[in-house]
Amino acid sequence: MEDAKVPWKELEAADAVAMAANQHAREAAASAADAAAAFMSDEPVPFNRSYKSKEVCDFLRELFPLPPSKAQAPPLDPTWLTWNDGIVVTLAQGIYEKGAFDRLPILADVLEEAGCTDAAILNHCRSGGEHVRGCGALDAVLGKT
Repeated sequence: MEDAKVPWKELEAADAVAMAANQHAREAAASAADAAAAFMSDEPVPFNRSYKSKEVCDFLRELFPLPPSKAQAPPLDPTWLTWNDGIVVTLAQGIYEKGAFDRLPILADVLEEAGCTDAAILNHCRSGGEHVRGCGALDAVLGKT
């Protein structure tokens, strides 16, 4: 039986990678905790851990526009959804299916033409932030909330 050669350099490199990954996981968890605290709070919470906290918090706010204690579906008048042969829903469905969130300002314009005056919905659709599936305004139009 031949002695197996132990690849010490490779094992040391793998150990270093594992330690770095563990550190990044701890930092990500801390950032997520900061973001969750900011999301749940009515008061601003300083981000002390990393720049990722702000991005995580922005992402959570896209999915859940209000803290869960205050969450409610935006009020949508059914006439907005049926206006002009249902163009609002058709446009929203296309945005959702294609992930074409850059078209949300167009959806805001169409909603406004249909009679929507809800500043929260219109401003959200027109905001320049990153939007994702699960966007409260888009889901409300599609009846997903």
